[in-house]
Amino acid sequence: MEWLLLALLAPLVLVPVVLMCGFAGCGSFGAGEAPTTPPPTSLIAERTGDRKITLRWTHPEATAKFRISRGESSGSVAPVPALQDIAGTQADDIDLPEGTTFFYQLIATDVTGTVLSAAFTSAEASATTRPAAPSDLVATPGLNSSNLTWKNNSNKATRFTLERAGANFEITQSGGAPPAHQDTTTTPGTTYEYRLRAFVDGVNKGVPERVVSVPDVKVTVTTLSFKPVFPPPTGMPVPLTTDQAAPGFCFVQRIGTDRLANSGTQVRVTIRGAVTGPLILSAITISHAVPSGEAWDSAAPLVLLGTNVTVPAGVSVTLPPAAFALDKTKPLLIAFDVSSTMGQGNVRYGPLVDAQTKMYVKAATQQAQTANRASDFQPSNNFYLIEKIEAA
Repeated sequence: MEWLLLALLAPLVLVPVVLMCGFAGCGSFGAGEAPTTPPPTSLIAERTGDRKITLRWTHPEATAKFRISRGESSGSVAPVPALQDIAGTQADDIDLPEGTTFFYQLIATDVTGTVLSAAFTSAEASATTRPAAPSDLVATPGLNSSNLTWKNNSNKATRFTLERAGANFEITQSGGAPPAHQDTTTTPGTTYEYRLRAFVDGVNKGVPERVVSVPDVKVTVTTLSFKPVFPPPTGMPVPLTTDQAAPGFCFVQRIGTDRLANSGTQVRVTIRGAVTGPLILSAITISHAVPSGEAWDSAAPLVLLGTNVTVPAGVSVTLPPAAFALDKTKPLLIAFDVSSTMGQGNVRYGPLVDAQTKMYVKAATQQAQTANRASDFQPSNNFYLIEKIEAA
């Protein structure tokens, strides 16, 4: 009888126990099983092109998939539509804006592509794209300088490096002004090659760095150097030993083309004073002569070389260089207004025989800065003011 009762009661005991274990999660078939996919690790962002960043990471499961988020500031990223459901451990982010630092995070997904919890997100990694390269680099030679201008094609970079043999410069573009630099450390008559890059402060593979544009923009320039114009290289200053007082006079020296040795865009004039007395020149100008008309009239432009220039006795004074397009195929005029103060208008005087060099004189007038001068200037080859003219 006892065995019969046990057989009848056994199902009533086992079924509730099994049901209780099932609903309580006992055994391997319970609902709500925890996922096992770990987060990706060792995320690295590396710039592998001007506008391309390659992401690499490690993960133990070959079949795992990942979603990539990106942002332009740390801690503020959003999913990138083109970089979802990535298989493997590498992805390329392409066609990115120039000169920008990007921050990345990866999150592991389950087999259905569902994003798991934040615990499955990688650490952050960052890299910076290259800024757009500048263009239109132009170098204009100066006497002791090179003047460089270029176009900034970047919306991010406002700083540039400019390099040449023996010198490096860092230039910051200010406001809306076009970028430019004057190199005043050059040597006259020397050829230089300049290399220009834009740069931004950025990062690559987690390491801060200066991110420069590519390719380098290059230009070559030869700085100017002065060459003799008058007298020609074989000429010598005239050794005059006599003074002549000429206060208030205007002198116009006309130099013919046979006496002009070189052309140039910069001129430098050296003046010789009197033998014993002082000379003060109220104004000095340079120009070419008019093609027709009075021999002492100036064609445009009439360029001022100096005012109130003091030339001590027995001394030569070199005027500062001036921008003037000197053409050796056209007659040249140098005009002088002599101070009208008595004792300040002494010039060297003597017979000068030179068919190609003429001096025109008018007393009591100051017309060096006047192009169309009075018609009663008189020729006189007896005054000596110019020691030499140079052009670069």
